[in-house]
Amino acid sequence: MRHTFPEAYQIFTVVDQEKIIALTMTVRVNDHILYNFLCGDLPDYRVYSPVVMLMDRVYQHCQRENIRILDLGISLDGNGVHKPSLSRFKKNIGGKECLKMTYEITFR
Repeated sequence: MRHTFPEAYQIFTVVDQEKIIALTMTVRVNDHILYNFLCGDLPDYRVYSPVVMLMDRVYQHCQRENIRILDLGISLDGNGVHKPSLSRFKKNIGGKECLKMTYEITFR
């Protein structure tokens, strides 16, 4: 998808010299919404909170581009279970909880 729609996907990084220690991929949904699609960091660097620095860069990008909503996504673990620590992190960096509507069609 990133190769097909390069204008919609952007990668932000935090580096230690030449080593990437945190990375996130964002998707530009429209002129006013940026979705934080995928985020990760190296465990050895977590004591330095590289994801906080990373999200600061994404936030600054949103300000420069007049993006009104930075969608931080859902707070689930790898098994699809709510992850309270991730919710707390998102709140601590300024995020607000909102309702996530899910639509489905059941085929018989």
